[in-house]
Amino acid sequence: MKFTELKDSLKEGAACIYLLEGEDAYFRRSGEQMIKSAFLTMPELNFAAFDGENLKGAGYTELAAAVKNYPFMAEKRIVKVSELYPSESDYEKYLKPLFEDFPPTTILLIVNVGGRRGVELKRKKQVTYVNCGKAEPESVQKWIYITLKKAGIVAPISACVKIAEYCLHDMSRVAVEVDKIIAYKGGAGELAAEEVDALVFKDAEYRLYELTNTVPRRDYSKF
Repeated sequence: MKFTELKDSLKEGAACIYLLEGEDAYFRRSGEQMIKSAFLTMPELNFAAFDGENLKGAGYTELAAAVKNYPFMAEKRIVKVSELYPSESDYEKYLKPLFEDFPPTTILLIVNVGGRRGVELKRKKQVTYVNCGKAEPESVQKWIYITLKKAGIVAPISACVKIAEYCLHDMSRVAVEVDKIIAYKGGAGELAAEEVDALVFKDAEYRLYELTNTVPRRDYSKF
């Protein structure tokens, strides 16, 4: 599913295994927080975290034990694994039996950037895959517009487009810059294009893109 579909999906109940995978750190972080907020109580007792890069061979036994533990005075416990890319042999020996006989009292939360070699977990039928790749430009612009509106700030579409482009549509960057704008505006007023230019840091790649476009336009002063 797309990241934007996760919130509504959680209203229908928890899946056993979630894979949040993609290069956008904001989506991975937000997805994890959504799942925790929906199903995790008493995290000091009902949450465990593992580094997937350290799960070699028998290390998966410890993960399986954590998954099979019963939650303490709660319906669910959550076990998180970061950067899990099991080999085919490790999957067949350790994860496949766990996935096929998964306890209903636990949620396994796998959080991966992706792009590494290993079994494609998102293709396993027991896994609920949440795409945390970069959002489409229109989705980023819409998120900016709605977030500013909720904060009491009127932002023309042109300003939202600028913010998104300056951040190369990276939601982690966008979220930081939008928070900066909200703090600056004090939760009221209209956002002007000049304020976007003054407040929002332009990504280095965007600056290079902007620079190369000045020459064909013969905009030598801006160059």
